[in-house]
Amino acid sequence: MLGFIRIFSQLQASGTFANMQMLSGGIWEGLICTAAGLAVAIPCYAAYNYLVSRVNAIVLDMEKAAGEIVNIVTEIPNAKPA
Repeated sequence: MLGFIRIFSQLQASGTFANMQMLSGGIWEGLICTAAGLAVAIPCYAAYNYLVSRVNAIVLDMEKAAGEIVNIVTEIPNAKPA
């Protein structure tokens, strides 16, 4: 953030004599920051999706186990199947 403030203050100080090289330094810094952000965000998003799928699998196993327990508890002894 401070880099952008420095660049724009230099552009303002140069007045009408500002050139593209002064602005391209700021664009270069912005692109580096964007690339670094993506390099962090993409693996984090992949890890998040992996963990969400693991949680969903665990919840599904718990629901299956709860259903089996309910069937065992509510089963009538010596009942003939319908």
